[in-house]
Amino acid sequence: MKAIDHLISFHPDDLRLERAAAAVLLDSGNRTRALRRLRRLKGSTKLHDATPAEREELNLDILLMSEQRITPSRAFDHAIQALERCDYRSTAIASLLASTARTSNDLPVLETAYTELSNHHERTTLLAVEHSLALFRFDFDRCLEVSDEWVQREPFSTNAHITATYMLACYAGRYKEAARVGLAALRRDIHSDALRNNTAFALAMDARPDQAARILPDLSECEFALATAGLIEAIRGNIDTGIKMYEECANQLRTAGRDDAAELVSLYQAHAEVTVGKELSEVWINELAERRKSEDPRFEIALIAIQREMTRARIVI
Repeated sequence: MKAIDHLISFHPDDLRLERAAAAVLLDSGNRTRALRRLRRLKGSTKLHDATPAEREELNLDILLMSEQRITPSRAFDHAIQALERCDYRSTAIASLLASTARTSNDLPVLETAYTELSNHHERTTLLAVEHSLALFRFDFDRCLEVSDEWVQREPFSTNAHITATYMLACYAGRYKEAARVGLAALRRDIHSDALRNNTAFALAMDARPDQAARILPDLSECEFALATAGLIEAIRGNIDTGIKMYEECANQLRTAGRDDAAELVSLYQAHAEVTVGKELSEVWINELAERRKSEDPRFEIALIAIQREMTRARIVI
């Protein structure tokens, strides 16, 4: 925080630095201070020369921080409205739009946004949106290509590394490479519970459960961390304990009204069971085949991961 404030003293009119300072405060759990800092900007002289895009970015930050339990769908709606108001001039809002899309139902909006954004920005500044487009078109090979280009071009982007570790590990099964990308990002001081969780997953699948356990985020800070902790225990040989942790994670998510996330955890529980040598029941196999119809690409990627482990075990759905 002191480093950002020091930079602001040399660049007092840079709104990006002020927003970065607020983001640091938010990440540290100080929502009230973060909001106060951003709201002060609205009445300051710093906004006099701000572009429409910069004003929309600030307003959107304040809006999202003001809502205690903002859902991805609401954030998605707010982002597309902000993009329209600034004539698609903001790549920051475009990245937020991409990260909050959840199903293929969002694809038409993403396609329109990408077309409009392309009129004002170079393709390499829109890799987050390009990745989401490929994801919701179920073009996972293209997702993998874009995620690799994204981390190369933006080596300090948190979202780029979350995406790359996820695609490398869950879709491609390249666990060693996913762990290498994640660990390199963490050494660069990129703070993210999701990144730590993805890296821990890759390390566990690469038969390094002790190292995975050391970087796993706090179980209360990441909704899937308890499931990954279950994978770590299963890989260690504590299979029953690990499976119970998956079940507990799914139950917690259902209690919170997150049925989609709970079902995804159940799929990765099946993935863990196959990984440690358990055979899936015929009921599970039928359920897995039915879930291939999902509009959510995360489910399809989970099924691909399960199929890969089943093939290794010479079992075919």
